[in-house]
Amino acid sequence: MEDRSVTQLLILSFLLENKTSLKEIAQGMGMTRQAVSYHMRNLRRSGYTGDGNRITPEGVEFLYAGLSGLRDHISKTIGKLDNAQVWEAYADDDLNQGAKVYLRMKDGMLHASTSEKSDSRAVCMLDAGKGEITGVSSISGIIPLTPSQLTVILLPDIEKIKNFQSLLRDTARKMPGDQCYVCTVGELANYVAKSLLKQNFSSFGSMESAFDAAQRGVRSVILVTRRRFAYESLRLETLISGHPDVKMSVVEI
Repeated sequence: MEDRSVTQLLILSFLLENKTSLKEIAQGMGMTRQAVSYHMRNLRRSGYTGDGNRITPEGVEFLYAGLSGLRDHISKTIGKLDNAQVWEAYADDDLNQGAKVYLRMKDGMLHASTSEKSDSRAVCMLDAGKGEITGVSSISGIIPLTPSQLTVILLPDIEKIKNFQSLLRDTARKMPGDQCYVCTVGELANYVAKSLLKQNFSSFGSMESAFDAAQRGVRSVILVTRRRFAYESLRLETLISGHPDVKMSVVEI
């Protein structure tokens, strides 16, 4: 897309927000008023603006089509940039720089191998022994990734607990097993996790990390009291909308 067309789209976006002052548009775009005035004249001749520098229906249509095309172009370019970046990966074999490798997800982490074939390929950028960290680039194909289940276990609020041993027993029955990523929100949830689990668990930034783990295919659990869960409802809605493929269930103790 020509620079002139992109500039016109930006100007029309200002007009769409009823920002019609040449000074305001020039300041917002980092241009001179003379330059903005030049493009405004062209927009008016094209029928995209009318009296009072108001955007016309034809201008709205032109803006929509232009931004849609620009969005598609940006999306493709970002995809190419992602493929060209160097990403970390575990080496499942002894790897040499320049080797062609196959990629797959294991336990939520990216792995590179010369022996385990997959639909996604890349080029190894760093020498690495088996089990060490390497870098991969020039990624092609799709890396298989199946989001996992996320379970929110609602604990009773502290003043409603009569017997902690019963609480621990009831919570243990609701846990999906040892092979999961466990996060806690608050002191009571932290206490329950310490009492029940032999494995490590996350206590800080936990809701975000639980959704991230589930998105990467790792079975995840969030331990949280009812009160804290209610306080976190807005943040939770954002996380759910940002991870639409993650299946979340809520279990009460």
